[in-house]
Amino acid sequence: MAPENQNAGVAQWTPHQRLFAAGCNPGVAFNAKVVGYSVERNGSVKVIVEAKRSWQPVHEPAVSMQEATEVIAWLKCDTAVHNRVRCIISEDGLEMYITVASFDNTYLQWLRSKRAIGLPKDSFLRIARYGPWLINRAEEVAEFAAIVLAIMAAKK
Repeated sequence: MAPENQNAGVAQWTPHQRLFAAGCNPGVAFNAKVVGYSVERNGSVKVIVEAKRSWQPVHEPAVSMQEATEVIAWLKCDTAVHNRVRCIISEDGLEMYITVASFDNTYLQWLRSKRAIGLPKDSFLRIARYGPWLINRAEEVAEFAAIVLAIMAAKK
């Protein structure tokens, strides 16, 4: 492999804020601001990374609604969707989670058409949260790290 292509597709972590501004209808928009993410060389966001001080149950259902909103804004801002999955990696107190949002073409068309087309129930955005892995248990941290590494290494 040529040296210039050696790191092709490698995502880079950044702790900078990023705003996903999603217009819904004329004069109606919402913003989702994330404070950590990994970005690929082409500028597209691969994974959102979040951290909260206290455990997630303290924040529910607000955390689930926030994550769904972030994914929706992310999809509306990403004009070149190559896969049908989005991941959020989060640390909440002593617990780590991986949230996977999946969708199909019908959902993406519905979202981008400003909901002008009908959306069948089996095409809704689906969000699954995996975890927790505890940060004070070395074997769980190792397992979590291996999964995150696989996500980061996967082609988009």
